[in-house]
Amino acid sequence: MKNIIFIYLFLCVSTVNSQTVVIDEKFKDNNYPVGYNFLPNNNRLVIQKGNYVASSTNKVIKNLYSFDNDGFFEKLIENEALTNCIFSPTENAFIVSETSKTQEKTDQFKLVINGKSSPFFKMNENFQYFNDDYEFSILNQDNKGDINFEKDELSLSVTDIVTRTNEKFAMKKPDFARIIGDNFAKYNDLSFGIRVNEYNFGLITKSIAKDYKSATLYRTIYSYGGVILNDFAYKVDFQYKNLIYSNNGGGYIYTNPQSGDTYVSDLTINNFVIDQKTEEVYVYGLFGKNAKSSSNITNEPLGFYVFKFDKSGNKIWESVQTINDKDDFNTKQNITNLKLSLAIRNEKLLLSITSPSEKKGYIQYSFIDKMTGNVLKFNKISFNVSVENKENSNEKFVNSYFNNIGYEKKALDTEGLIAQENNILFSNYLSSIQNNQKLYFKTFYAKNGIWLLETDNISYFKITFFKE
Repeated sequence: MKNIIFIYLFLCVSTVNSQTVVIDEKFKDNNYPVGYNFLPNNNRLVIQKGNYVASSTNKVIKNLYSFDNDGFFEKLIENEALTNCIFSPTENAFIVSETSKTQEKTDQFKLVINGKSSPFFKMNENFQYFNDDYEFSILNQDNKGDINFEKDELSLSVTDIVTRTNEKFAMKKPDFARIIGDNFAKYNDLSFGIRVNEYNFGLITKSIAKDYKSATLYRTIYSYGGVILNDFAYKVDFQYKNLIYSNNGGGYIYTNPQSGDTYVSDLTINNFVIDQKTEEVYVYGLFGKNAKSSSNITNEPLGFYVFKFDKSGNKIWESVQTINDKDDFNTKQNITNLKLSLAIRNEKLLLSITSPSEKKGYIQYSFIDKMTGNVLKFNKISFNVSVENKENSNEKFVNSYFNNIGYEKKALDTEGLIAQENNILFSNYLSSIQNNQKLYFKTFYAKNGIWLLETDNISYFKITFFKE
């Protein structure tokens, strides 16, 4: 009998400890939540508090608080008037801009790192990227940021954020023979991406085979003196499938508001994430029925892939999942509507494909074993889209607009719908909320659990962490 009681108490304690209310707070006049930042590497959620100006959508950040999943918080900014909070890739520093008296754009910024704030400074005209120490830009021979990657010479302009000391360095470009030629696809836009690190940065290029059966992602690592330190290659090779483009964050997708024409960067052939602890690289993307260039934005998707590499580019495993969904996923469609993402967790990867239309949508998601690449679970979730929430989003602290069956007054996002189906504590918590007014939920998958940001956007907000 004692053993039974002990087991029962242990289960109760485990359940309680697996769900933590980080904060539950009422809105206050002129000092309520106006934004947030999720820091996945540090597993912290930052809440921006302040107010909106009159009837405009301009927000003033007066206070900034950083929370961990146990409920401990740190004051990052107090009793100021700022806007545009952007964290560095290391998540140890952030930049905020001064709020102008006229509410027009300001060019005055300051850096806050490890609790210490710099004086306000004027950002360089060609500002593009920053880390904890530098702001930097990649420019052409005319000192402009509008670069013809193939023809222009490149230079690196680096400014110490605190001292404002500027230096310029010549940059040697990567070898174009590996991305341009008769064996490669013809680029709609030959461009590059940048991944910022603390001590260096990576310039990302991609070669795409002419038949769209393979693609190689290149990471050319530069110092902040413009010197090439390393050059890594990660090859995805499908001799039996066609690589296709999607909205995966690997490059830009731009729709001209006047003409309605959509332009797709060839960098969206796939994307990648890096495990910060092991430096292993996961390259992910979609494959489809037809081999098409990026100037053609329609295709018939067939499934997804994830390739795992060590830092140097040696393949560890590949994971390929064919999706049989003739009603939705496999139909001929605009591929820019397919939002593809990959999140790294402790033992698993979470890959999701979200496709919302005007009124309805669906998510295809998969949990993948990090060690083996085996697909642990694969499923589809259908949802309704709240058009009203989607359109009226400017002054909302949280703007989610997916509604699942039985949750018509609880607006969720992609991660929330997945968590609702896979975490019993999360699902039970949502079901326990008795609400007559509309509630909005923003969900963040961390490595060791799930953050849930909850609000009615009028009177209260609450943060709950579900440990896994």
